[in-house]
Amino acid sequence: MVLLFVGTSYGSNIGRIWHVTDIHYEPNYTAGDYPASSCRDLDGGTPGYWGDYRCDSPWALVNSSVYAMRSIEENPDFIIWTGDDTPHVPDDNLSTDKVIDIITNVTTLLSETFPGTTVFPVFGNHDYHPKHMFPPMTNPVYSTIADLWSHWLGDYPAFNEKFRKVAYYTAQFTAGLRIVGLNTVYYYTSNKVTEDLEDPGDQFVWLESVLNQAATDGEKVGTLRILDDMMTLVDDMMSLVDDMMSLVEDMMPLVVNMMSLVVNMMSLVADMMSLVDDMMSLVDDMMLLVDNMMSLVDDMMSLVIDMMSLVVNMMSLVDDMMSLVDDMMPLVDNMMSLVDDMMSLVIDMMSLVVNMMSFVDDMMPLVDNMMSLVDDMMSLGVDKMSLVDDMMSLVGI
Repeated sequence: MVLLFVGTSYGSNIGRIWHVTDIHYEPNYTAGDYPASSCRDLDGGTPGYWGDYRCDSPWALVNSSVYAMRSIEENPDFIIWTGDDTPHVPDDNLSTDKVIDIITNVTTLLSETFPGTTVFPVFGNHDYHPKHMFPPMTNPVYSTIADLWSHWLGDYPAFNEKFRKVAYYTAQFTAGLRIVGLNTVYYYTSNKVTEDLEDPGDQFVWLESVLNQAATDGEKVGTLRILDDMMTLVDDMMSLVDDMMSLVEDMMPLVVNMMSLVVNMMSLVADMMSLVDDMMSLVDDMMLLVDNMMSLVDDMMSLVIDMMSLVVNMMSLVDDMMSLVDDMMPLVDNMMSLVDDMMSLVIDMMSLVVNMMSFVDDMMPLVDNMMSLVDDMMSLGVDKMSLVDDMMSLVGI
């Protein structure tokens, strides 16, 4: 299986990384001539030149896949290779030399197809003989493969220090990015060599130290490892594929009905598209209405601004009037004091009028007497005038 990852790999740059895994190359496979031990559930079928999903991989498929990788992305930042390179055959059909030969073939293919590209590999549980039985100590497989991969990893001190002994390593690919290649086959339930060891090869102690130092140095860490239960996963996947094929056959009548339904739905979609066109026309009309409303809103906003200006002017006038009121308050106080004085004077004058009225009342009898006296004097004057006239007549005047 090959995967291309495209994304942020380190720093702020965009990285492209190939991931190669579970090749399971079968050297004895040729078209029409394949080892039955590396295939399963053929049901009388004959695998072809490029292989069969029920069999391990022929070299034609492996070679074609790697060259297809190059045609898609020939300059990846680096390649991750997580092992499992040998076929699913009994241990009696393999040997240490055969395992090393298969890993060598894949190494050479990757090196020639991607010259200048660093590959970060780790072992899978099928990359040892007997398979799964990886020991936590130096052995011919570790030493030989370390030499084989030295052109990729020989410049990293931690690779030379650890891989030959315990088949794990770390490498700083670039500033801020560290690769940690783990040997998780130590913890595989089928590995009887390490089943009684608490920390085979002191890998956990070493990993904790590497991660702590990476945190101190501000590095991002990518870990490489093979799935511990890959064989079980493959079996389950093969069974799942068979079930899916049977399900597909059962579903064909349903598919026919669904196709008819799709045709009807396409007709419905056409009707809906027509409705959408009508709705779009309505939307255009609504947009025109919205434009008119926006114009009205603009006019109203202009009116609001004018009203706000008027309010500001009125507020200024109110401030001036308040200032005038403040200035008039002393005058008002003086006027109020004058009013108080005038009210006091009015009260005094009212009191004087009352007294005068009492005096007038007291004078009225005297006036009446004086009027009577005047009347008497007037009567006496008349009499005197008559006497004078008589005297004047007597005298002869």
